[in-house]
Order: sequence, then structure tokens, then C-alpha cells
Amino acid sequence: MQGNYTIPSIQYTVNTVDGKAGPSRIIWARGVDRDVADADTCAMDTLRQHAGGSAPVCVIPAAGRSSRMKGCPAGDFKPLLPWRGEPMCAAVARAALAAGCLPLLVTGYRGDELEAALSGLQGLVFVRNDAWEAGMLGSICTGAGAAGSFDPQGTGFLVAPADMPFIPVTAFAAILAAVRNRSAENAEPAALFPTRNGRLGHPVWIPYAFLPGLMKLEADGRLRDSLLSREWAGVEVESDAIFVDVDTPAEYEATVATMRD
Repeated sequence: MQGNYTIPSIQYTVNTVDGKAGPSRIIWARGVDRDVADADTCAMDTLRQHAGGSAPVCVIPAAGRSSRMKGCPAGDFKPLLPWRGEPMCAAVARAALAAGCLPLLVTGYRGDELEAALSGLQGLVFVRNDAWEAGMLGSICTGAGAAGSFDPQGTGFLVAPADMPFIPVTAFAAILAAVRNRSAENAEPAALFPTRNGRLGHPVWIPYAFLPGLMKLEADGRLRDSLLSREWAGVEVESDAIFVDVDTPAEYEATVATMRD
């Protein structure tokens, strides 16, 4: 059973009762009682729980095919790779939650499977990107379009890739503190990157003011290059984990081995 709602100017399909994916973009939140027969009640409870600007949104793109992970004995889909007893992308969502963010996972390829695997993670929101084959930029823009409705008083959103399970809570916190400081100073909107010895990492803060420009990029456009052509700043953090992603079977095996040591 599904209900469609426009809040504001974005069409949502909110899953109810059976949890099955419909033909259009899907958004719904874990931790909301979905065992109801009234689609209106479920949808409004879902949106009400996360609306009001109480928490910044972290968009976690996890819609791609993970083609570079082909041949990995543990699985060839990065978001679902085993990681400390749960799917890898859960580690990113948990770090965002611990920092006070609302994690918004953008799914696409194997979306039903990924959403089912993360069904127990309270506070996680899913957005389906049906055009996932166009690349990560489209998933980020899809997530950003939903983020504004969940955080209507916000000035921007975070992006943390699903294949970076080591990103520390302190990196999220440092970026959010910088956002608050810049807001208090009435500074111009700027992309914010955590840095370590001058090198840029994740998560990245993107102002909503930058979205029109991002929407105009080609599907294979480089997000970082676009952000660096605008106002931006670095926020120094004491962790190299802001650089560590897991793209290949060798990288996955190496990081798992590190955790065993």
C-alpha cells in the first residue's frame, strides 16, 4: 500500500505495510511504525519525524554497481560487503547518526536487497535513484533534492560515500562546527572539506546554494572539481581515515585484515 505526497514540489512514494518498492522514487524512514493500514498516517508520521530542521542531512550515495569489486570472495556489491557484523555502508550511516545527522541512503542497483539488509538501522532514510546508471553525481543530486524537505531550515547537506566505513564521527562533527561558525559570522556559502596536512577528504559539506550549478554538470562530471571552482574551505582533522575508501577486492581484504590485527 502506497501514498504519494508533494512536500514541497518533490514527489514522494512512501512505502507502507508490505515495504515493496514502487515504480517511482521511494523515500521512507526506519524507526517509523509501518504496520498500519492507512497510507496517509504512515507517510505523515514518517515525514513529521524527520522534518523541522532539527538535524542536518548526510547523503550517502550507494546506488552504483560497484564494478571494481568484481571477483571479491565476500561479494561484489560494496554497500553489502560484510563489515563488523553488518553491511559496510551501515558504518557510514552510524557515524553520521552519532554526529547528530540524519543519514539518507541513496539506493539504485540492488536497491530492494540493500534496503532490506539495513531494515534494522533506526533513523536511516532511503531515497531510490532509478537513474543510478548515470553515475554518482545523479545520486547525490537525488539525495540533495530530498534533503531539503527533511531539513527545511538547513543551508546545506553532507555527502559521505558508502565505501568509506572508517570516516570518524569527529570528522562529521568538525565540519558541522565549521558550518555553525560560518553561519554565526554571516559568511558566504562555501563547500567545506575535512583536511589532513592539506589533503582533502570526506565527508563534504555542500551548500544548497550550489545545487543549481551541480544540476547543470554532465552526468560524468567531477563533483570535487566543481566545488573547488566555487567558494570552499578546509577544516583540519586529526585522522587519515577521511581518505580511506574500499574500491577493490584487494583493498577490502587489506582493511578487513587490519581489523583482525
